[in-house]
Amino acid sequence: MILRRITEHVRAQNWTAVGLDFVIVVLGVFIGIQVANWNEARALQREERSIVLRLLTEADRSAVEIEEAVALTERFRATAVRGYETLQLEAIDQAAADQLRTDLSEMGSWKDEEFVRATLDQIVSSGDLSLIRSQSLQDTIAGHREVIASATKAFANIGGVSLSQRVEMNDRLQFRFTESGREITTPASDLLADEALERHLAQFGLIYHQFLQLHRQSLELNAQYRAALATYAQEKGWLE
Repeated sequence: MILRRITEHVRAQNWTAVGLDFVIVVLGVFIGIQVANWNEARALQREERSIVLRLLTEADRSAVEIEEAVALTERFRATAVRGYETLQLEAIDQAAADQLRTDLSEMGSWKDEEFVRATLDQIVSSGDLSLIRSQSLQDTIAGHREVIASATKAFANIGGVSLSQRVEMNDRLQFRFTESGREITTPASDLLADEALERHLAQFGLIYHQFLQLHRQSLELNAQYRAALATYAQEKGWLE
């Protein structure tokens, strides 16, 4: 339609009309490009918002998981200390012997870091991290992924020591298997006389202390990471 009008105006040598038609065409193209760019920017902003809010949700869930790990590790450490103190006694009654056997059966268990990281891994592997328009926040997100990798490696190393201690300790114990599981049957007198067993309990106390330190460090770093995400989301008006 516009092209036909321009042609008619050229034939009629109506240069003013030709100029106006040309301006209309250029303006239309410009507006079309601007609208397309605006729509694309809006779509990218919606995707950025979705990513940041999903990362916030993951950080909240990670905090819950790590707090549970802290509580469980504190219990394991208390169990190791109680068992160690019991083994230092000269004699114990039946109730204390049963408790000691229960405590020994728990030694060697631990809870890994439970970072929730599906979105974090996805945006890094796909390149969607670049959708975050803050370079500082991009660096924080990438750095948090390195924190998770470091924590995972540290737990694997300490976990290996814990498993080794558990194997050595179990070699010193007698068992029987029932419908409810494995039951330690070593006489209380033999448990109290076993100095190596006492050393294993002391070692477990140290191992759980190390686990606990790592969990608490992860909890603190996760809180800092979440704060950075929340600050950015608040600045953008994405949080109520």
